[in-house]
Amino acid sequence: MPRLFAPVALTLCLVGAGSALMAQEQAQEQAQEQAQEQVLEQALTLDVPGDPVATFAQTEALGSYALPTAPARQGVVPVAIGEGEVTRAAFRIDTAGLSSLQLIAPLRAQLIAAGFAVLLDCDGAACGGFDFRFAIEVIAPPDMFVDLGDYRFLSARRPGDMPELVGILVSRTTAAGFVQIIRVGPA
Repeated sequence: MPRLFAPVALTLCLVGAGSALMAQEQAQEQAQEQAQEQVLEQALTLDVPGDPVATFAQTEALGSYALPTAPARQGVVPVAIGEGEVTRAAFRIDTAGLSSLQLIAPLRAQLIAAGFAVLLDCDGAACGGFDFRFAIEVIAPPDMFVDLGDYRFLSARRPGDMPELVGILVSRTTAAGFVQIIRVGPA
């Protein structure tokens, strides 16, 4: 008789081990879902200064973006390639007198508050002037306008399991300001 109970006990142990593995897998899935929910809760939303009017908006479910990470040197702009959901947007702010610094400063502050690290923050001359402007991605006019003598660029990265990259380009005319925001990261 004792021999009949030994296999039953062994079978129960295996079933118990299988249940433990299933519970562990479920816990891992729940942790992944919670992490994804946290990313969605932290989704980047920037308030463009002034009274912005959207001039361009495009989203790619899966794409890539070459984010400038340093000024142009000898016609070359170093970049970090980001892959994921890519959103491109441009805005016009019909307010005369806003400087390019007044356009970018509040956006920089919002990125830093959202946990982004600034990679590059420069004005036109420090970025590399003409070489920089024509080496980076810029939404076509009239949706975005860039004055080669008065523009600023900022790139930033938010670390994590699914890092986010953001590039912001601002410029102005005598009558309006222009803001371009390109973001790549989780959907």
